[in-house]
Amino acid sequence: MNFSNPKRRNAVLGVGVFLLAAFIYYIITMRRTFERHSGRIPYVWNHDFNRTLRQYINTLPSRNVLVLTGPYQSGKSRALDVMANDLSTNHLVLNVDLSTAHSPEDVISLFRIAVINGLAAIYPHISSSKISKSSEEFKSDFETDKNIDPFFGRVYNAFCRVLDRSLMYSYSFTKFFDYLESLKTTLRPIVFIHNFDNFQVASPELYESAMARLSRRPLYLDFVPVVCEIRNSSFRISNQITPESLRFLEVKELKDPTRDLVVLTRALSDLELRKIMAAFGGHGGTIDRVFEDLKQGMSIEKSIEKQQKAVETYLRNLLNGTFPQPLYEVCRMNGAAKITNTDDLNALVPLLESGHLYLSPGFVVKTAHNGVKKALCGGYI
Repeated sequence: MNFSNPKRRNAVLGVGVFLLAAFIYYIITMRRTFERHSGRIPYVWNHDFNRTLRQYINTLPSRNVLVLTGPYQSGKSRALDVMANDLSTNHLVLNVDLSTAHSPEDVISLFRIAVINGLAAIYPHISSSKISKSSEEFKSDFETDKNIDPFFGRVYNAFCRVLDRSLMYSYSFTKFFDYLESLKTTLRPIVFIHNFDNFQVASPELYESAMARLSRRPLYLDFVPVVCEIRNSSFRISNQITPESLRFLEVKELKDPTRDLVVLTRALSDLELRKIMAAFGGHGGTIDRVFEDLKQGMSIEKSIEKQQKAVETYLRNLLNGTFPQPLYEVCRMNGAAKITNTDDLNALVPLLESGHLYLSPGFVVKTAHNGVKKALCGGYI
């Protein structure tokens, strides 16, 4: 190129200076302090899980009970909370968390709380005709003071009466679901039950009554969706309910949450997320805990080390010097092994109860995430 022409030389120099300035600006911008999202880490939906859950809720009649299973802290319970919030203005959503239940009284109290919360959420958004029709459904069951809103007075008290009666006669709990079905065209109820496996522990009698009613859903062509979340997948070993009444849905790890956590919310940098995914995979609970550490100023390396040590310590204490024989097969198969022998499965119950192992369809036992596999199979415990 001939630079003897001053105009051409100045033009080239001008372009060069502009490109150099743009490059320097880019470097300075990229090296700015990372401004991290300061709130709670957003919930990241697994696309397949979100689609299946919504399809179940919108399928009428729903027929069976959808049971969410998968690794501990994989977002099952939070998904129900998010979904409950989304649906609460158009449906009577009973969002029941049984994690704190220790007795039949606790169970009934938590169901009552869910009823009043669900009614309060939908009340401002439904028509007067639906309010009237809903309250009329229970007119013969329960009369209340005329000064009390009939929607709350009749509907809420009718539910509470059958719930309270269940403490004396556990079989009465079946009528609770019958009441919900009677509202299917007006309030369109949906039931979410967290820690459903704890239901059986807190109140075996009420649990048996509930399952006796739920097991007949395919025969009754029930419309009200019932979604239960379990942490302890050994529930699938001991439960004797007919297979067609329960539909298990496994909540799998996140494949690539970059868009939600890096691009949209800046909860994590791209490098931080890649390091977490390399150490633990797309395990929502661990990603959340690392995020909280980072907000407190801990380095990504220190946080990952902290989370891994926490897993190892927990498992070391849980196993207390033992190493169940079936774990060798799980490790040999790189963290996922088909185990059908009942004695072998029972030997893994403590790890299934904690959620560090979980039972996938086809009796495939899997480790919850890469950190658990490393702890169990890498000689760290």
